[in-house]
Amino acid sequence: MKKTTLSHLAMYQNVLAVVKDHQSTWSGVSGMVSAVDQFENSLNLLSSKLNIQNTLTQGIWKDKEVYMKELIESMSILKKGLFLLATQTDNRILLERNRESLTKLKSMGAERLKIASIALLEDVNDYESSLATVGIDAPRIQDFRDKVALLEERKNSVRQAIIERTIETKSIRELEKRLNELLIGQLDRFISFFQTTNSAFVASYKAARRIIGNGGGSKNNLTKS
Repeated sequence: MKKTTLSHLAMYQNVLAVVKDHQSTWSGVSGMVSAVDQFENSLNLLSSKLNIQNTLTQGIWKDKEVYMKELIESMSILKKGLFLLATQTDNRILLERNRESLTKLKSMGAERLKIASIALLEDVNDYESSLATVGIDAPRIQDFRDKVALLEERKNSVRQAIIERTIETKSIRELEKRLNELLIGQLDRFISFFQTTNSAFVASYKAARRIIGNGGGSKNNLTKS
């Protein structure tokens, strides 16, 4: 979620709160009642969309992080086993293929790790019958195979979540545009009618219309009431 969107959201919420607090002042103006209803409905929808956007990939990224951590730990143990087996059998080629430390594995990007895991799986399949001699049992091997099988599925899940998030982002921009149109085209003008009859309302509204920037300062760069 962009910081500018959060700043705008806070402003929209402040505006609605002030307008609601002074409802008795404008409740008899049907045009303003309609504008406020539209503004509130759009704001509620925006809040809902932002929550969806925020949670859409969050859970998947968190699951992926846990999965990658477990995959790397599994790879590290199997590589140690293959390294020990290679040392004991004087298999220099196998030894060279399985020198990577846990730190080295953690530094790999997703694609490189995928390639490394597939290469490791080939070694595990080739030397499976001998791995028990260095303490690598069948359940540990199967666990690694299961994790490798999930690699593509995890990648596709993240890709789909990113696509869905992009769709939500477009919808959020449209809602922000609609809210700004309601502010500039209607609410700002309606509020100006009450300058003489309820100046406190107008002053509070103008204060609420300020956008608090990322550095904490007030900005009027959206629209001026």
